[in-house]
Amino acid sequence: STSLMRELAAAGNLTVLNEVSHQFTPQGVTAMLLVSESHIAIHTWPEWGYAALDVVSCKKLPKSTIEKMRELTSRLLRCREVSGDLTVRGFHPRRP
Repeated sequence: STSLMRELAAAGNLTVLNEVSHQFTPQGVTAMLLVSESHIAIHTWPEWGYAALDVVSCKKLPKSTIEKMRELTSRLLRCREVSGDLTVRGFHPRRP
């Protein structure tokens, strides 16, 4: 999971600062990659065949980058389906 997050960071040209992960018993993992632009996090539930992945960036990611991230996720996690939503959030000051 940390290798996936590092590949996603590279695809988005995000700057990796640190990572932390926890392996649950008997299965599952929660991991977070801290990047200068915010973070990437994954939570897995192998018993359900499910993973939740968040890519949060204050830097705008082009649609082509988001699609590449979906493809990486599908390939590296061997997903049958990757779904998600793009949410723009945060402070967006108006320029004079």
